[in-house]
Amino acid sequence: AFHYNSGDTNLLGEIVRRESGAETLVAFAHEVLFGPLQIESYTWNRFPLAPEVTFSSGGAYLRPRDLAKLGALYLNGGVWNGQRVVPEAWAEASVIESMHFQGSYGSVTGYGFNWWLGRSAFRDTAVEYFRASGWGGQEVFAFPELALVVVFTAGGYYDDPALDVDDLIEDFILQAVRD
Repeated sequence: AFHYNSGDTNLLGEIVRRESGAETLVAFAHEVLFGPLQIESYTWNRFPLAPEVTFSSGGAYLRPRDLAKLGALYLNGGVWNGQRVVPEAWAEASVIESMHFQGSYGSVTGYGFNWWLGRSAFRDTAVEYFRASGWGGQEVFAFPELALVVVFTAGGYYDDPALDVDDLIEDFILQAVRD
């Protein structure tokens, strides 16, 4: 059974921090991820009672163009501007289904390593995607078959979303894709 648990991602972030020897996960990410991607304007929350521990399951504030860079990085198997940033094996394995969902989850069909996986209607068929979904409507979709990254940012943290991103993807964005 699948049980979403952001605590696992917080634990993973702390393991990465400790194994890397970095003072914080933010410092590690700046050096090995944000720096190579030229992401300079960001904040990432840490736990108030343990400031060395980053809230790695959320609390990262990036500009839409920088979120798109993360989608493109994984779309390109961990390579950015010809430079290997993420190990190829991890980039590929993380977007493969490790948990298949039973029941109705909209267009989402499963989960990889911190990526939601799914299919969207496209022309007379469906196209697969991997997706990062954040609180309040922050979304990064990557469609490998189309070489397409789509980013949504919003601020509906305590309200139901006014628009359904799955509908926006299928009804408008994918309809605009040309050969």
